[in-house]
Amino acid sequence: MKKFIRGNVIAFLIAAILSVFVPALAFDSQAAVSYGDYLQVQIGDTKKGMRLYEDGMYETTIKVPAGVDNYQIIANDEVIKDESLDNEDNKSVVLIRYYSKDDKVVTSLDEVTDDNGNLVQLVKKVANWTGNFFNAKKVEEFKQFGSWDQSYGNTYSRLNYEGGGIFSREFVYTIPAADSKYAYKINFDGAWNNGEIGDNGGNMYVTFPSGEGKDEFFIWADSVKQTTFNSINDENTVFKVKAEDGEDQKDYVKPIGLTDVDLVLTRGSETHSFEMLQTSKDSYMVTVFVKAGNYSWNDSIDGQSGILSGTFTVDKDSAVTFYYSVDSEDYAMRNTVVNPNLYYGDEREQNEEIEDIQYDDSYIVESNELLQLDTSVGNTEVDEGPYDVKILMIGNSLTRYNNVASKVKALFEYAGINAKIDVKAQMSASLSDHATVAANTYKDLIINGGYDYVILQDKSSGFTEEMLEM
Repeated sequence: MKKFIRGNVIAFLIAAILSVFVPALAFDSQAAVSYGDYLQVQIGDTKKGMRLYEDGMYETTIKVPAGVDNYQIIANDEVIKDESLDNEDNKSVVLIRYYSKDDKVVTSLDEVTDDNGNLVQLVKKVANWTGNFFNAKKVEEFKQFGSWDQSYGNTYSRLNYEGGGIFSREFVYTIPAADSKYAYKINFDGAWNNGEIGDNGGNMYVTFPSGEGKDEFFIWADSVKQTTFNSINDENTVFKVKAEDGEDQKDYVKPIGLTDVDLVLTRGSETHSFEMLQTSKDSYMVTVFVKAGNYSWNDSIDGQSGILSGTFTVDKDSAVTFYYSVDSEDYAMRNTVVNPNLYYGDEREQNEEIEDIQYDDSYIVESNELLQLDTSVGNTEVDEGPYDVKILMIGNSLTRYNNVASKVKALFEYAGINAKIDVKAQMSASLSDHATVAANTYKDLIINGGYDYVILQDKSSGFTEEMLEM
């Protein structure tokens, strides 16, 4: 949901002309696939869409049925890679990454030995912001990180895996009384000599300015390109949003990484927002899996309307990737339907039940379908229990991540309370998305499901003043 008729033919011709006269924008003609292709992984009877990241990298996570040791990568329903898995540890979820320009596949199971005899994982699973943090005169919250503690079990300084080899995290901290300087590196999988990011092998440095109150710090790392940036050392990002005073637009300036950037996608009366992943200092990307139809889109910056918008049409199930450049010299949004041959960072959900998602490798199994919520009405099956309390959680990835439902249930069990926790959560969905797609289903669940409590979780931008007044 999320033909090539006249408008698209014109766009294709323009893209073709640009690729001839602007070679830097052209897709590598030797690549096995085109950016407009729909890539999927198939293991057994299960298919999962692959998301496109910079420089022609595709990636997805997928469940591996017991006893299955081979998989295929499919482009537009044709098998382009037939591979095997070395799954000796019987992992139930595997990340599969396809480098289309090199026609190479790696998985989260793959590892090699370097020239010094060190074991190196080809897909980094865990990243830590590691440094000399244990110092009482510096930022209080960072002391728990330890002193150069790179261990796998150190979750305090762990970054979140975002996809495409990218890790990031936003930390809220107490501003120190005096300027506080830290030496640090980004290390992976709880070990050194495993592709850690530093300054030509040495330490990097960041200084937290003195002051009062609380502040936010964002750090980002690409384990594939071996690059990193943060919201103190690097320049602010300048977005363009619609002005409220009659002017066409205005600049919206934020420290790098500390902005919620969304793609707003509309088909007919349905509108959905998709969080865009920051893929470099000045670019964001998102892949949406959509069904046939006519779509319009626009950008949203911290809940404000951006200045970019457009339309596209697809005549079948498709994967559409949007590339948002916020470079001052190239402020634009491209997508792989209208612009299949242009620059995408090249170098010059069936809903899962919480209990079924595996977190062993710090990956989240995402849906590859756009808001495929159960829209049945009047068919609520009531599980009578017996339970002491029944709770329904409705939300998005903030509810799904980190096994929230299971942890809440465990707290009840610790108190001797038998709790039933049901979850209806969809990646990147707002409450308005849920209400638009499946309002009758939720009304039926809430009225007839026998719940004692219903927990509603909106997007991270939260409730607007208008919502609270409704």
